Amino acid sequence: MVTSLQITPNNRYLISGSRDKSMKVFDLKKMRETKVITEHKRSILLVSFQLKILLSFSGDFGVGLV
Repeated sequence: MVTSLQITPNNRYLISGSRDKSMKVFDLKKMRETKVITEHKRSILLVSFQLKILLSFSGDFGVGLV
């Protein structure tokens, strides 16, 4: 189940965070998944894109930077 979504400021990418501990990046122009990140040990609660930095926050109290 998806728990968080964010579109980048240029409307090119959609980032999702989910209960399966993964964060996925989708290219909206090409209509395909471009990256899957599985570093967290618990569900991702929030994804955010700030100044070309992708952030994720999860139930393991971890913060990821991409």
